[in-house]
Amino acid sequence: MRLPTPALLGIALLGLLFLAAACGEAVAEGDCLAPRDGELVQVPCTAEGTPLPTATPTPASSNGDANVVAGNGGTVDGLSIFLGQGTCSICHTIDTIPQARGQIGPNLSQIGLKGEAYVRESILDPDAFIATECPTGPCPSGTMIQTFGDLFSGEQIDALVTYLLTLQ
Repeated sequence: MRLPTPALLGIALLGLLFLAAACGEAVAEGDCLAPRDGELVQVPCTAEGTPLPTATPTPASSNGDANVVAGNGGTVDGLSIFLGQGTCSICHTIDTIPQARGQIGPNLSQIGLKGEAYVRESILDPDAFIATECPTGPCPSGTMIQTFGDLFSGEQIDALVTYLLTLQ
């Protein structure tokens, strides 16, 4: 049996630390990790351990994808929010997105079938609907960050919802 290298163990440890920060564990202010350009980087966070949104706008897709929402002076890309600022891919899986292989929350590969009201409320009030099937068994309440409505602009929420509705 081949043992993992120290580098792999370090990456696994970083992943576990990020999951603790992204999924609501209490950490010291400023000690959150977030994915950025394929790496985990330290970012500012709230006292509750929730990563703060970045000051720069989320990169927008330039090809007119359905997951892009035009707003005041620019566009916001829902997939970029899912993979980056929202840290959704840390806990959720989408079968067609290699970076979205989370093992905590429910698989979102067909979430768009639930409709806009369900998707939006699930982001803004995560405990309003509790999915019955998560990778480790029944989905517990209180696991998902409860403050996305405060952390993201309406335009960012709209873009994320628009993207998630494409998953069918």
